[in-house]
Amino acid sequence: MNTASAPVVVGVDGTPASNAALEWAVVRESTVNRVQLTEIAQLSLRGCAPEALETVSEGAALLVVTSHTGHWTRQIVLGSTSTHVVRHAHAPVVVIPATDRETAGATR
Repeated sequence: MNTASAPVVVGVDGTPASNAALEWAVVRESTVNRVQLTEIAQLSLRGCAPEALETVSEGAALLVVTSHTGHWTRQIVLGSTSTHVVRHAHAPVVVIPATDRETAGATR
């Protein structure tokens, strides 16, 4: 697969942590791959998030998700969505850890 033309997929659910994952992916593409992003496509998916992200990872250059945005005691482990995609995605996965500030501002 030609990853130069393959999309970078980012799981965004509206939380500050997922927005940080999107920002990380944009910065990575512009610095690591030295490309200026000319297009960002938004695709809304229905269904179970882990399986939906697994499906859209087919043909992707990279899948970016955030870590658990729940209670601070659970932040030492990955959330169920990130755990699933790390194990089952069809592309390399980057998990961006949620910070305390992002967790406090979560909409869920």
